Amino acid sequence: MASEQQTSTWFILMTEPQREVTAVAGLIGRRIQAYGPTFYKKMIQRGRKIEVQKPLFPGYIFARLKEGFDDFGLPKRVAGVRDYLKIDGRPCSLPGQMIEAISAKEAYEAERFFNAGAAPFEVGETVRVADGPFSGFAAEVYECDDRGRVGALVSMFGRRTKVHFDGEQLQKV
Repeated sequence: MASEQQTSTWFILMTEPQREVTAVAGLIGRRIQAYGPTFYKKMIQRGRKIEVQKPLFPGYIFARLKEGFDDFGLPKRVAGVRDYLKIDGRPCSLPGQMIEAISAKEAYEAERFFNAGAAPFEVGETVRVADGPFSGFAAEVYECDDRGRVGALVSMFGRRTKVHFDGEQLQKV
């Protein structure tokens, strides 16, 4: 196993536009270890907030090939793969430690993204609205859910009004 690790190298492959997932799946289907790092992003689509997964390096993925074992022409015959990224006509390679570092950072950021929604507020706590149309108003938390949504009572025009916020829109006072 150790000799296999020493002779295998990670190469950078260029993909067709927005076909990174297809290319990775095709390489894995042909028993080639492939990796396309991604990140998560919140977007508004049709008036709703959604979480989408996007490629960290659009148009590029990584494939691990073993010298003397793999056919280096095979990745170019996979759907979604255009070619190797080349410098002076030679395919670019990366050390395994760099791929491990990218993978570790990707896992850390994904965990941070999904834990960011958990609101650290307690019922009855006074908070300040930091973002959105109620920015600058003081509010009192009346409910929190597991998806990071916070229900708060905002004082406007002499009345308290129920408003729902994302946890990231509020700050502790």
